[in-house]
Amino acid sequence: MLKNIGAKYGKTPAQVILRWLIERKISAIPKTTHKERMHENFNVFDFKLDTDDMCQIAGLDERKSFFFNPQDSKHTQWIIEGKKIINGEAV
Repeated sequence: MLKNIGAKYGKTPAQVILRWLIERKISAIPKTTHKERMHENFNVFDFKLDTDDMCQIAGLDERKSFFFNPQDSKHTQWIIEGKKIINGEAV
């Protein structure tokens, strides 16, 4: 889906996600050491996602975290105990 949305605007999936975050007023700090990707990361201000695109991307959210879920009391306890959480389980 992200490839299709990107093709519509002539952008990469990563650019689509960065734009989606920007339009939701969420700060993002993309990491790359590749010069061409740095340029791509800056080229997200020359297009705007339409409402349908925004909704499709939002629909990808499964409301699951593979790391830390502050609403899960066992995750909070594991953090207090100094355990790592990977894929929702203490290790």
